[in-house]
Amino acid sequence: MAYAFAGQAQMTLETAKAWEQFLNKTDNRGHSERSLIHGMLDAHYAACLSSARENVRRAKEDINTTAVRVILEVGCGNGINCFAFKEAFPGAKVIGLDPELEALVLAKFICRDAGLKVNFLQSFGEQIPLPGSSVDFIFCNTVIEHVFSVEEVVAEIARVLTPHGMLYLEAPNYVWPREPHLGIWCIPALGKRHIKAMARLQRSSALAHFVDHLQLVTPFILEASFKRNGLEFRNLFLEKMRKVANGHVEVIKSYRNLGKALRLFNRLGLGKTCGWLMEKLGLYPSLIYSVRRRSPAS
Repeated sequence: MAYAFAGQAQMTLETAKAWEQFLNKTDNRGHSERSLIHGMLDAHYAACLSSARENVRRAKEDINTTAVRVILEVGCGNGINCFAFKEAFPGAKVIGLDPELEALVLAKFICRDAGLKVNFLQSFGEQIPLPGSSVDFIFCNTVIEHVFSVEEVVAEIARVLTPHGMLYLEAPNYVWPREPHLGIWCIPALGKRHIKAMARLQRSSALAHFVDHLQLVTPFILEASFKRNGLEFRNLFLEKMRKVANGHVEVIKSYRNLGKALRLFNRLGLGKTCGWLMEKLGLYPSLIYSVRRRSPAS
């Protein structure tokens, strides 16, 4: 693969080669396809880093503390989020966990080039190679839908969290009528055969096989798993929805059409009713949770 550079790339040729190997790996569970933004490696890298810093900013707002000693990203991929976490928490030990060798090789080069010390471990979320009660904060961003067993991953997260530790988890909501990896409209509740059929109708048939490994997670599935594993949670997306119902539509930035619809319902006096209905049906686009161990009094 030939790379075009928009400017002086801040990485070694060794790292650029690792990017190439990472992008060319097609038998992965995390992305239906991998490609460079604008065909330029440095532009792609800058965009990834900007997105990672925004991910960390959102998570840091939820943690609301700087007293974090050990941070673990489950499904760290190319390590960009770990890079951003180390920037934001320079005194913390940052660990990235991922099963894909090519991703971890790239992650190590990226952090090495930046002079940041991050530990990377090759393993699955179902088998986190860390002692119990050893991690203060776990970040799991659009990963839980790619695992082999949601229940086993949640159990492992509960095991390694310290008594006051927290998990920040984001995932697509498969009650919502859209499959985000393929970028198609469908009704996920009807199953994978329906998703594949809709992919063919919407000219995404070449990527239809990608849904085979997906866990079609919903708020009902995740919340039940949290409870079984002794975890309490806040549904952060629903909290945003409630704010929108009270007129604060600016809190939903990524779903402009949804924000516009909720604004219209508010004007008609139906905002709270609409929000209640969406909550009961689980009908909203994203799952965003803040999770911690259940307190003894709960």
